[in-house]
Amino acid sequence: MKLGVLAVLALLWTVPALAGPVEDEAAAAAKTWLAVVDAKNYPESWKDAAELFQQGVSEARWDGMVQDIRNKVGAVKSREFQTAELTKTLPSMPDGDYAIVSFQTDFETKGASTEVITLVRKHGKWKVGGYYIN
Repeated sequence: MKLGVLAVLALLWTVPALAGPVEDEAAAAAKTWLAVVDAKNYPESWKDAAELFQQGVSEARWDGMVQDIRNKVGAVKSREFQTAELTKTLPSMPDGDYAIVSFQTDFETKGASTEVITLVRKHGKWKVGGYYIN
């Protein structure tokens, strides 16, 4: 019996925890936003982003920046969800509801990369506050 319990505990420690509903919502919002970016609808991606994102970069500047970056990395060949982490604090930001969602993405030119999307939750909706390709 002890051996069975130890086996179950060992299995639980090695299996990653399943995301909860809030993490799932944040990941879904990130995927939806990325689909807009993948479709090269950059003005729409800016409009769909959080207010803090829009305050940090104008629509015209975002359009130029993301177009330049995406031209360099190439089209998305594949994308796999990695993690969604919830937090109440981020550096240089007011306390709030944030999620950091990451994807393992294979781009045509750049190859294997990690996309990190920071989201902020306002009025029950997740909106993109930051986007980074590493």
